[in-house]
Amino acid sequence: MNARVMILALLLAVPVTAQDKPQEPAPASLTIQAAGTNDKDLGKTAKLIGPEARLQVVVSGTMADGTVRDFTGSARYTAQPEGILAIDSTGLVTPLKEGSATLTAAAGAATTTVPVTVEHLGNPPLINFPNQITPIFTKLGCNGGGCHGKSGGQNGFRLSLLGFEPGDDFEYLVKESLGRRLFPAAPEHSLLLL
Repeated sequence: MNARVMILALLLAVPVTAQDKPQEPAPASLTIQAAGTNDKDLGKTAKLIGPEARLQVVVSGTMADGTVRDFTGSARYTAQPEGILAIDSTGLVTPLKEGSATLTAAAGAATTTVPVTVEHLGNPPLINFPNQITPIFTKLGCNGGGCHGKSGGQNGFRLSLLGFEPGDDFEYLVKESLGRRLFPAAPEHSLLLL
């Protein structure tokens, strides 16, 4: 038997016990925050609106010496009452049904909670073009000066520069070149998706 194979076989056969694993120091206190919110919003009710809503929580632990560490990946999560939220080991929250729940994160003996409300699962709000679609064009650079946002547009299609006129952008996208940019009968053939 090859020496490398023998060493690998020995390593795989040796069970790792709890004493062999390094213990992470427990925090003196924890805070939980919904990602994307300000520090002033700590502990306020987080909202999940619609079936596609997701919420990433961030758990910070203050150690005995005053340093702050990230415990998001190592915290244990629960939600009460059960059945309203699902939360995975990374702190990603998904809605299951409408209602209110309390999300608890624990690390060592320290715990922290945040209230979460789930709304509009059965009747999601309509898509808001200026708030949901225009930022996609901006993020991808489509409405920038080097692409469709320049004064004459590009390849017969124009958008307002950086989305400053979302009403006009909606008109250009939805009502010009019907069946080419957007093709409702066969969306997979729409230029926007291609």
